[in-house]
Amino acid sequence: MVLLFWLLQDPWKLEFQTSVVETGDGWTFRVEGRTDLPPGTVLRARVYALDEVVDPQNGETIVDEEPLFYGDEAFQDFEVGDGTLSTRVYSLKRRPYSLRYRVRVIYDPDFQNKDVKSKVGGKEFQKDLDLREGDDAKHAEELKATGRELYDEFVRVKELFEDLKREFASQRKKYDPEAWNRWLDPWMDKLQEVRGRNDDRYMLWTVWLERQGKLRIEGFCMRLPELASDCREFLEGNAEVLARAQFKMESFLDYYEEAIEVVGLEMPLDLETIVPALAAYEKQVDRMKAIPAAEWSKQRVEVKREARQALLTVAGVFERRKKGYYRVNRIMAQFMELFRLADRAAESRDPEPAESLRKALESHDLDLHAFKSYAGLKE
Repeated sequence: MVLLFWLLQDPWKLEFQTSVVETGDGWTFRVEGRTDLPPGTVLRARVYALDEVVDPQNGETIVDEEPLFYGDEAFQDFEVGDGTLSTRVYSLKRRPYSLRYRVRVIYDPDFQNKDVKSKVGGKEFQKDLDLREGDDAKHAEELKATGRELYDEFVRVKELFEDLKREFASQRKKYDPEAWNRWLDPWMDKLQEVRGRNDDRYMLWTVWLERQGKLRIEGFCMRLPELASDCREFLEGNAEVLARAQFKMESFLDYYEEAIEVVGLEMPLDLETIVPALAAYEKQVDRMKAIPAAEWSKQRVEVKREARQALLTVAGVFERRKKGYYRVNRIMAQFMELFRLADRAAESRDPEPAESLRKALESHDLDLHAFKSYAGLKE
């Protein structure tokens, strides 16, 4: 997309266009144009992502600017040629998201030589040019693709963590420094590949999914080498490091599961634990439905014990995932209500408690079905 803009800063004129072009190794924001600013004038270019924010008090729509980059990469300085200007503002490996952007060109007197400053003046001025890259439909596709990429990266990170745990456990039996190094070098290479891909991601609040994914993966890439270093230190004879390493392994899992929740990824669960535990729970619920009222008092304690133990096992899998953990707690609360109603039904000849139990079982079964669907289990 190419847009034109006329800047009048009396007596100086500037005609420029901005574009996002695909190059051989990525994408580039460019500024090209003509001007009557004197040759050697230094201009500064910067790109912002734009987001429309509604003022909650006045209901006005405000365009919020967010710099694409900070620090040394923030500005691209370039000199005006003989009536021309041309610069690459940013070169990007990843395709820019389909967003509204603002390219800002700045004249700052502090960056000029004496001759230019005497001609143009000592007052800073800036002018903006907005453009839209892509459209909303394209942006939606990009977010889906980002979700898939982050999913794959999270899987790779978990694999690297599990590889470290396995190798550490193996080396604890008999430490072989050469074998450890042969394992560690390619492991670190794989981690560096994850880090390299993450470095190219954007830190835009406007693209919240990518920003959060980038921050969390950066955290993984910092924690894993530290954990490997602690493991090596223990293997080399520092026994006091073991407790620290074990704590960091547990903390890593906490951080990993928290990241899944924050980023909003539907990561795979430990189905080898969930499936048999849920089956054991459903067995006790079916047993509750089938036990005659006269026999309930003899079997109630065992039903309650087995059902609760099964649900606690399921809850353990979801301990670090709040959404799933809340769902398990809901099922457990429903079971305790079922148990209370079963006691009432067994003790009373009135049909009301039995009818209440029947309705509660129907509601429970629907919620259990929904939970199994959430966990990715097929009926």
